[in-house]
Amino acid sequence: MLLPDLPNEILALIGRYLLAESLCALISHAAIYFSSTSPSGTFKRQGLAWGWTPLSLATRHGHDAIVELLLSDPREDPDQRDEEGETALLWAARCGQAPILRRLLATNRVNPTRQNHRDQTPLYGAASRGQTLTTRLLLDTPGIEPNPNQSGRTPLWIAAAQGRVSTVECLLAVPAIDINRSDDSGSSPFLAAASNGREEVVAVLAKEIQVDLHGQLWQDSISMGCWPRSNAWPWTVK
Repeated sequence: MLLPDLPNEILALIGRYLLAESLCALISHAAIYFSSTSPSGTFKRQGLAWGWTPLSLATRHGHDAIVELLLSDPREDPDQRDEEGETALLWAARCGQAPILRRLLATNRVNPTRQNHRDQTPLYGAASRGQTLTTRLLLDTPGIEPNPNQSGRTPLWIAAAQGRVSTVECLLAVPAIDINRSDDSGSSPFLAAASNGREEVVAVLAKEIQVDLHGQLWQDSISMGCWPRSNAWPWTVK
C-alpha cells in the first residue's frame, strides 16, 4: 500500500467499525497524522475498493466527528461521488443522519439536487427510506425540487409505495408537491400505495384527494384481499 493511500484506508475502517466513545482520542491525533503523512497535493481522497469514499462511508455510519475532520481539509470535495454516483449528502439523507446532512449543507459546496446513476436525488433517497427528518431538512433547503427519477417517480410516489406514512405527510405539507403526479406507467402515488397494500398511506392520500373509502366496492375488495384494476376502482371521487 502506498503511503498517500494509507489515510483513506484508515478512515474507511474508522467509518465502518469505530465506536463513538473512541472518537475523542482519535480526533486529537488524527489531524497531526494526516498533515505529516499527507503533504499538500499528495493526499488522494479516491473511492475505495468497495466503491465508497471515506467521507461517504463515515457519513453512512453516522460518524459526525470523522466527517468534521474530513471537511476541515480544504482539499476534500464534499460533493464527490462514489462508484454508484452517490454523494455523502445522499447517504446522509438516506440513512437519516440529520447532523451530518446539516454539516454538509453548511459547506455550501454540495449540490442538494445531484442525482446518482439511477437518477435519484438526496430527497428521493430520504423519502424512500422513510427518513422524515432529513426529508424535512432537504425540503427547507433553497433550490430543492421534488423532481421525478428516470421512471417518473417522485419522492412522494416512492414514500407512498413504501408505506412511509410520516414522510408522506411531511411531503404533503409542501404546497409545490403534486399529489397526482404519476410515474411513466401511469401509476399515481395513491395507486402505488393501494397496489402495495399501504392502507395507512391510502387513508392519508384519500383525504387529500377527496376519495370515498367507504364505498361498497372498496369494502368488498378489502374483504377479498385484492385491489381492483383501473376499470373498477373501489372509491368514489367526491
